Amino acid sequence: MKEITVKNIPERIYKELEKKAIRNNHTIDEEILIQLNNLVPDNSDDIKLTSQDWQKISKTNRERMNFIATEKEITEFKNTGRP
Repeated sequence: MKEITVKNIPERIYKELEKKAIRNNHTIDEEILIQLNNLVPDNSDDIKLTSQDWQKISKTNRERMNFIATEKEITEFKNTGRP
């Protein structure tokens, strides 16, 4: 996959992406990719990201953050603060 760097992102746009990422339990990178993917016309199948692409991206981001949660930790995170 290709990588890009985006500079000079307006604060308002960054904050909205950040809010969406938190709400959807994504990293900023994942949320940006989702938003970009949603802009690609449906007839461009060769450009659309597959579920395998998303898994690879997600795994790479977790490794980059040096944090890979176990199934038990994920369940605990989900249940934190819930009755």
